Amino acid sequence: MIVFDGEAAAAEILQRVKVSVDALQKKGIVPHVAAVLFQEDIGSQLYSQKKSVAAQSVSIEYSLHSFSFSDDVDLVLSTLEKLNQDSCVTGIIIQKPTRKTWEHNLTEQGSNAFSQWWHGLYSKVEQSKDVDGLHPETLQRIKAGKYENSVKPATVRAVEYILEKYNIYGKNKKIIIVGKSDLLGYPLFYILRNAQENVELIGKKEMKERQKSGLDMRDADVVVSATGVQHLVTASMLKDGVSLIDVGEPRADIDPYGLEGKAAFLSPVPGGVGPVTIACLMENVIQLCYNHFQ
Repeated sequence: MIVFDGEAAAAEILQRVKVSVDALQKKGIVPHVAAVLFQEDIGSQLYSQKKSVAAQSVSIEYSLHSFSFSDDVDLVLSTLEKLNQDSCVTGIIIQKPTRKTWEHNLTEQGSNAFSQWWHGLYSKVEQSKDVDGLHPETLQRIKAGKYENSVKPATVRAVEYILEKYNIYGKNKKIIIVGKSDLLGYPLFYILRNAQENVELIGKKEMKERQKSGLDMRDADVVVSATGVQHLVTASMLKDGVSLIDVGEPRADIDPYGLEGKAAFLSPVPGGVGPVTIACLMENVIQLCYNHFQ
């Protein structure tokens, strides 16, 4: 079984990014990312720090704008507007907190409250500065296959990188994506479907139906799982020779027990998609610069 080394792959990507940054700086263009986060979410602080380190390693400026959930949302929105208008800022990131942390710190409830809050914030980011590729209109462009002037979500780019580098899709291989999210599931599904790949997107309902029928995921040649449910996918659910890309966080979606001798390829957690996602985020920074200044 091949075990993907995300740290090594990220280092290669960042080397290419550094070359691009140097070329831009020679033209007087200084890539500058402004990151917005909510301090109560520990994960956001950790991920933002990792992004800051990656940015500094390739000479991309990285500034942090920290807020509390108790702050008036208009304060956050006014900061986003200032960042949109600031010509020195070439990219904006809003570090998405977990729903659990958000609900713990705010009294507003309801099944769609978190999504409405998040979309209300992110829709204010200018698409020309949307480093994460998470603007609501970007997903619609991806669905329609018309995203030439937008960047793809960094996690999607990371998964695509792995699929292409190791040639583990195509040739009528069946791909199952587990997890219906705007961060990965939906955009990756639309991109692969538009490329005429044999791809299926499943959520909790479809997973239960598959388990009840006894099929599980034995029809999949490739499984990409991004649910955040620890060890949701087990060896007994898979066919021999399957390729697995785990995008679970902070813990692995895919149980590594029993995979040796069954799976052909594994991108693990930690050390797989995560480091590549951050490197692809830096690539998005460069692409936005090229889109704006060319």
